Amino acid sequence: MPKGSKEISAYNIRLLRDKSKLTQTEFGELFDSHQKSIWTYESGSTWPSQAFTLALSKAYGFDPEALTTIKFKLDSTGTITNIPKAENQIQNIKNEIISVMAESEEQHKKIINRLQKLREQLQSLESKGVGAVTKKLTRAKK
Repeated sequence: MPKGSKEISAYNIRLLRDKSKLTQTEFGELFDSHQKSIWTYESGSTWPSQAFTLALSKAYGFDPEALTTIKFKLDSTGTITNIPKAENQIQNIKNEIISVMAESEEQHKKIINRLQKLREQLQSLESKGVGAVTKKLTRAKK
């Protein structure tokens, strides 16, 4: 079940459809839904389908969750003024990716440094002849 309420989604869908000056049938056709589905969404009797919600949020540029959680408001020009824009979400995700990459890069550097130290230790031991002794012991066991 989605977050929010069917009443808020019903209000918002009706508001968006009215803003578009379309009938339920025309609005449904835009979002690959039947008129009856639009009617049930606008009446609040059913939750909007995920496909409908995603298509609607993409067309109007808002976070899909906002459809059921925020009662939209229009300004005098008919622009929805209080919806979280998808661009904000995109930027937040990009920032998080950059942060994770920076953390990963730091971890990578630590791993490289540790491997270099181990390699130096190994080379030091081999230069002292430890590797040759180990090889002779391994061959002797066979």
